[in-house]
Amino acid sequence: RTSRREQPRQMSRQFRPLSWSIPVGMWAGTRVAISVWFVLAAVVLCLQLQSLWLGLMATGVLVVSVLLHEMAHVWVARGTGGWCDDILAWPLGGLVAAQPELTRRSQVLTALAGPAVHALVCLVTGVTVWRAGLLPEALNPLSGWPTVSLSGGVDAVRSVIVLLFTINWALLVINLLPVHPFDGGRVLESMLSEWLVEETAADLYLRLGALLGVALLAAGMLADQPLWHGTWLVGLGAVVLVLNLDEISSRRSSDELDSVLLEYELALDD
Repeated sequence: RTSRREQPRQMSRQFRPLSWSIPVGMWAGTRVAISVWFVLAAVVLCLQLQSLWLGLMATGVLVVSVLLHEMAHVWVARGTGGWCDDILAWPLGGLVAAQPELTRRSQVLTALAGPAVHALVCLVTGVTVWRAGLLPEALNPLSGWPTVSLSGGVDAVRSVIVLLFTINWALLVINLLPVHPFDGGRVLESMLSEWLVEETAADLYLRLGALLGVALLAAGMLADQPLWHGTWLVGLGAVVLVLNLDEISSRRSSDELDSVLLEYELALDD
């Protein structure tokens, strides 16, 4: 049930730090695991929000949002003829892609299902954020966090809504980036595969991802913003660069292994 194109991705996740996770059981027939990197995300959020409780609340919102994102992939993949046996949720989305049917419709719909969840949350919570006068801050990831408080009553409820909007907006923007491993990248790879040979499309797509990773790193280091805000760009760029270079290496290793096995089979036939 696993295509040759997906095998390198699965092998590349074994014994890699980004895949370290804690299993949380079976959900609707799918094994679900949560990345240990959410712990680092919690530390960063506590420092940025300058509050333990606000940071933990933001982390909770992040975990729930990512899990809903991943379950949307599962639901649409299965509904369009695909499958998904595993979910590995990490702070920016998922590291184990659902396997849609090998049609453009299934691939695109499955990829866009996750971002659609974030878009829906933003639409529902956006009115409250706008009425509070915090929409410009929430929409600009480099402007810092909108003003939130847990003083009780209306302020606490509004803070939860603001966190929901801000985190889901950030996840929406990031997951629409047209690079591996994000959903926008899966859409781009599917489109390139329609025009180019599969291996050529994958190579071009991953090289573009590596270039974007370098660009984000440079933008973060050169940004005229407070340190914490530039750090987000640097961190995102580093993750994009490392994951794309790792995927390039994994695919090349798989191709070399296939070549060796083919030569061995031909030698046996002779």
